[in-house]
Amino acid sequence: MPRSGEHAKRQLIRAGEKLFARNGIDATTIAAITKEAGQRNNYAVGWHFGGKDELLQAILDKHQSKIDDTRLALLANHDGSELVPLEDLARAFVEPLVDRLRDPSGGADYLRIQAQLAHHSISYIPSVRPPGLARLLQLCEPYWEGLGPGFTDEALLMFVVVFHGLSGFAALHPKPTPVDLENFTDLLVKNVVAMMEIVSNQARSTAGPQKLWIYRWGLPDLEHEVLEAGDHPGVEVLDADNLAIRNPLEPRTQNHAQ
Repeated sequence: MPRSGEHAKRQLIRAGEKLFARNGIDATTIAAITKEAGQRNNYAVGWHFGGKDELLQAILDKHQSKIDDTRLALLANHDGSELVPLEDLARAFVEPLVDRLRDPSGGADYLRIQAQLAHHSISYIPSVRPPGLARLLQLCEPYWEGLGPGFTDEALLMFVVVFHGLSGFAALHPKPTPVDLENFTDLLVKNVVAMMEIVSNQARSTAGPQKLWIYRWGLPDLEHEVLEAGDHPGVEVLDADNLAIRNPLEPRTQNHAQ
């Protein structure tokens, strides 16, 4: 072989990232990936990975280890002996994902792929979790104690909203500045904190259900996907200008009236 097998695998992974993100996972064929990677062997994906699903997993694994390392570092000072502030938990969830936007080798593509996966199945949140995610969820447990069977849908809704927000931001800001990323991170963290507060308070409140407002980040299909994934009667999807992410607890303004 003129090039090493590892080089071919890297080329296939990068080609898969680009095409899955651009065209969609289901619409991307193995033949298209092979061509994009510059491979002459039409069976290269099968030879190196076993199939399309295994290639997708290799793409996710490429980024997950970096996400997990960052997440564990953010949580290193919390041993679980005290209640961790919601903002710290939200940042440990959001910041490692935003870091992918700084990775020129497929980081933004990874987020677009995850946005697709987030609404594929109600079982999106994996049962076997990487250490960083497992630690994060463990530290969240005091806030979720006593929640009913609807928690799975609520947690999935948060994943859907965050990954679609990241995907939309990546599409509109292919070369974000450090200030763009900092501001976007802060706004996304505020949204996650608000969602976690609503879910936690609703389980303990006797005042009745609260309304959760999710803003659509320039993605015309987000409303359908959010409601399809969670189908939560307390969710209302509102239009927003570009990526003007609002705190879901903020009063609804005239500009967003429907």
